[in-house]
Amino acid sequence: MIVKSVAFDLDGTLVDSASLVGEILNSMRLEKGLSPLGGDCYRIWSSRGGPHLVGNALEVAPEASGAFVEEFRRRYYQLPTPADCVFPGAWEMLNQLKNAGCLLAICSNKPQRLCHKVLSETGLIHFFGAIVGGDTLDKSKPDPTPLKYALSRLGNPLEAALMVGDSVVDQQTAMAAGVKFAFFTGGYDDGVDRLEASHVIDTLDELAPVVGLQRQETKQSLRPQKCFHYDRGAVEQSKSAY
Repeated sequence: MIVKSVAFDLDGTLVDSASLVGEILNSMRLEKGLSPLGGDCYRIWSSRGGPHLVGNALEVAPEASGAFVEEFRRRYYQLPTPADCVFPGAWEMLNQLKNAGCLLAICSNKPQRLCHKVLSETGLIHFFGAIVGGDTLDKSKPDPTPLKYALSRLGNPLEAALMVGDSVVDQQTAMAAGVKFAFFTGGYDDGVDRLEASHVIDTLDELAPVVGLQRQETKQSLRPQKCFHYDRGAVEQSKSAY
């Protein structure tokens, strides 16, 4: 079946947030008397959500990281997203898919509020008809519920969907949901099984042929798509189906 819906992970797939995350967490490490860490650590830890990332970064158990996670997110929200954090080819690829009629979603473990912030500040938000963060529902990746929910907002069957991500969490989520998985090797690969991926792409412009399009840069103007805004009431009514 032709791909009609594509769900994207955010960090490590469309945007490279590791330097900003590292800047914040290294400042918090210094406040605790710890030395700074390199960006590779933050890339490896980022896919499993705030408690895992912050707990490892600040050397505290994930279950004891609550206050640190809140402080990290507060600082993250206050800092502007760097203009150059969008991966090369992301804008053109999203524009081409959208203009070809593909419906697009975000399925991230980043909190909903921060997803909207990053997508708004990078200008990517108008590509997406659904934005599901790690706190939109009461479950997060690798549980398949957020992915199924994001795709349900687009209205196409799972059989016509593709998940694009860069981590083991993304791969496990797609497999659990019964959705084909495209592995983006240019992200934060933390041990993805390439043999189990439906597709492997090294650059984002390689995604177009995967969904049946020519590999080319579109010159059509952008047409903003209605974006799904977080509504706890709507979520509570809908999530029980998943």
